[in-house]
Amino acid sequence: MNYTLPLFDYPLWWVVCSHDYVWYTGDLDYLSAYYANLVAVLDRWYPSVTDPATGLVTKGLNGTAGYGDYAFLPRQGPVTYYNALYVLALRRAAEMAAEVRRAGDADRWRRRADEVARVLGQRNFDKKVGAFWDGTKEGKRGGQEESEGILEYYARVAARPYGNAFYDSDGVAEGFSQRAYAFISYFELAARFKSGMGESAVEQMKRLYGWMARRDPG
Repeated sequence: MNYTLPLFDYPLWWVVCSHDYVWYTGDLDYLSAYYANLVAVLDRWYPSVTDPATGLVTKGLNGTAGYGDYAFLPRQGPVTYYNALYVLALRRAAEMAAEVRRAGDADRWRRRADEVARVLGQRNFDKKVGAFWDGTKEGKRGGQEESEGILEYYARVAARPYGNAFYDSDGVAEGFSQRAYAFISYFELAARFKSGMGESAVEQMKRLYGWMARRDPG
């Protein structure tokens, strides 16, 4: 069929998910079998799409402009999401490396994670508004009342039993407005646990993952 679907972020999710799998099962044979792949992802492929001037993973380098991601958003450049996920994957990989006594790999990945996190904070964090910038063009801020009205409207019409709709219509394809994509929810759930809001995190997990468990992956 010659079908390919290059996704810029999925190799990093593979690293993170592999860490979770090994930690929960103790399956070190899996880690040994795929350790070379782990090294290839973190020491060869992502460095090939890293801007040497900034040290940040940059979509568009090395022929990746047309790559998708979990949401297929048309993002280019040193996107905050990609680099934050890169930091997470490096730190999880360092833990796995330490588990199998690959101290050199563990130290190298920890140092790189710390450096990417430092640069990401300096370059992409807007101290004036207390948030990370994750766009591709300079934006314009609407008025306060206009912004509140938009958020109130969308929160109401996009509400679903599992959270909010990923798409606001079926314009892309039939049924898209009812699809649930839980990728970014991981970070929200982690933030809730770390902020002492564990009960709300568990409640969200029951709604979101319960919804998906009761339906097929489509």
